[in-house]
Amino acid sequence: MEALACFKRFERLLYAGSTVTTEINDQQFLNLIWSPEFGYSSQLSDELLLAAMISVTREIVSPESFSPVYIAFTQDIKPQDLAKYEAYFDCPVSTNNDKLAIRFRLSDLAMPIPHVDQNLHALLGQQAQQLLKDIPDDDLFLAELRDAIIRCLHEGRPEASSVAAQLGISLRTLHRRLRGKNRLYRDILQDIRRSMALRYLSDDKLTLAEVALLLGYAEQSAFTRAFRNWYGSSPRQYKLQHFKS
Repeated sequence: MEALACFKRFERLLYAGSTVTTEINDQQFLNLIWSPEFGYSSQLSDELLLAAMISVTREIVSPESFSPVYIAFTQDIKPQDLAKYEAYFDCPVSTNNDKLAIRFRLSDLAMPIPHVDQNLHALLGQQAQQLLKDIPDDDLFLAELRDAIIRCLHEGRPEASSVAAQLGISLRTLHRRLRGKNRLYRDILQDIRRSMALRYLSDDKLTLAEVALLLGYAEQSAFTRAFRNWYGSSPRQYKLQHFKS
């Protein structure tokens, strides 16, 4: 439960969708729910969020077993693939719901973490808090815009028209609101791509081609050219110099 509270605190570092809310059901279950205030995230983004949550939880409570009670996705899942989801999560999985949700047993959330390290916990908490300061929360529109851009980047739709649709406003309204803040869409898009590129490159699990796709580039070569303009070296060279031990 304490780890879950940390997740809620730092969720915006992990997920570009709506902020999670919690509710107690029948004094037995805890539901985590993401309402689509700013539009729906992609199925890939949602499944990555929940799969990572379960994977990390299972790792930190090992050798104890852990599974959620129920999962609700907003997107459609082909019948032949649904069994794979249920096998991984070890629980029923529902599709085409209004909200993304996952349910846990309250008794499971009382499980201890066997290898707890309070010093490391405090250190990582300080680092995460510092990262949160980079997220523009003083302007709700810019914060929502940033989240919408990241969602559209993950779906390969970085153009302003797609982001405006994600926000539920017209393209003209998007540009008008940005002009009122003396901002340009292309500059905000570039800033997000530049900062997210470093975060993705620091993850050894992602290939350069996958990083390019996550940043909304149709070709890796386009990402390489942009990265060289930003940092003066190729993504591969930068990764070797800064993220390899």
